[in-house]
Amino acid sequence: MIYSYAPMEGITTWWYRQVFSRHFDKIDRYYTFFLTPRYGNVMGRDVRELINENNQGLNVIPQVMTNKSDLFVDFVRDIKAKGYEEVNLNLGCPMQTVVGKQRASWFLAHPEELERFLDEIFSSSQLPISIKTRVGFDSLELLPRLVDIFNNYPIKELIVHPRLRSDFYKNSVNMEAFDFVYKSSKVPVGYNGDLFTPESVNDFRTRYPEVEHIMLGRGLICNPALARLCEGGSQLTIEEFFSFHSDMQRTMMNIMPGGDIYLDRMKEFWWYWCRLFEDGERLVKSIRKARKTIDYNCAVEKLFNNTAIKQRPYFL
Repeated sequence: MIYSYAPMEGITTWWYRQVFSRHFDKIDRYYTFFLTPRYGNVMGRDVRELINENNQGLNVIPQVMTNKSDLFVDFVRDIKAKGYEEVNLNLGCPMQTVVGKQRASWFLAHPEELERFLDEIFSSSQLPISIKTRVGFDSLELLPRLVDIFNNYPIKELIVHPRLRSDFYKNSVNMEAFDFVYKSSKVPVGYNGDLFTPESVNDFRTRYPEVEHIMLGRGLICNPALARLCEGGSQLTIEEFFSFHSDMQRTMMNIMPGGDIYLDRMKEFWWYWCRLFEDGERLVKSIRKARKTIDYNCAVEKLFNNTAIKQRPYFL
């Protein structure tokens, strides 16, 4: 089984990938959060995501989000020169700021525009193209049409998140819709969505034995040992997590100079990490209130000294 780290904007950054890989294994691919090529100057964060030194030793696949085929082709040319071997097209982001600019999941409601765009990028791209998609915009009505469109192109892999754009990240994944794609697709299919435990991953693998790639997201942020557990490895220990956390904190302090500004980002992670611990929601309150590093460190130390990792430490 191939396990990859899902692209999550503001979370799975280049420095997060580096820290994670120093402590945990079993992740075969890392996808960048969506990068948006523009005419003229490139955003600094996008440049940093693609610097070879920032991705050294990792199998990183840049994900791009655009509705301009010329920008897509230019982006691919640039990343090929940097040594990247694949590009991933984002057709799944549900955010209104993205959809309003006719990007990502907007295409799922406009199959004619999707077909035109795919025609243009596949005729000119210098690298293999994989696609991450949802199963529709606000209904499943167009799903057969979308699959027919995808089947007309040499897509390296179709990574399916079986929610509608209108679902955002709520409601249950629609496994009947995924089942339809699985049976109808002529291109290799990967899966992303709500696999939070080793049991759920094993059940999925039994039901879909031909799917070779599982993309993990929220479940892997919550429990960074999840992929290891899915392959029969050991459960996360509190000592292991503390080492990972300390490395993350040191790294963020180095790359986000300015005193305690990095703490806001650390607190984003704790929204996931609190689920690891017995009584975690209550104990993490003091971490969220901390405004200075000294107070944050005291709150974290108190948590580690007064709780234990749950028997089932998953994003549930």
